[in-house]
Amino acid sequence: SRLTPPEIRLSQFLLRADRPGLNLELSGTVSSADPPPEVILAEFVEALYDSPFYDSVTVRRHVKRRQGKVFRLDFNLGMRGRT
Repeated sequence: SRLTPPEIRLSQFLLRADRPGLNLELSGTVSSADPPPEVILAEFVEALYDSPFYDSVTVRRHVKRRQGKVFRLDFNLGMRGRT
């Protein structure tokens, strides 16, 4: 997508019709040494929130680990699709 920076690899996009609030889930991994992956994820969340398609974007889970000189941050986002 145009909103997704090159450091982010998306792995899953779920539509949860059974949840009227946060009805979308997005999972992926941020890989970066500099800037920190948390910064890239925060900018991605802000871009999603500013888009006309998503609302109430929240980080539901994140786990950071190091692989060599690169940090990897696995994440799960919850959001509501705008109609």
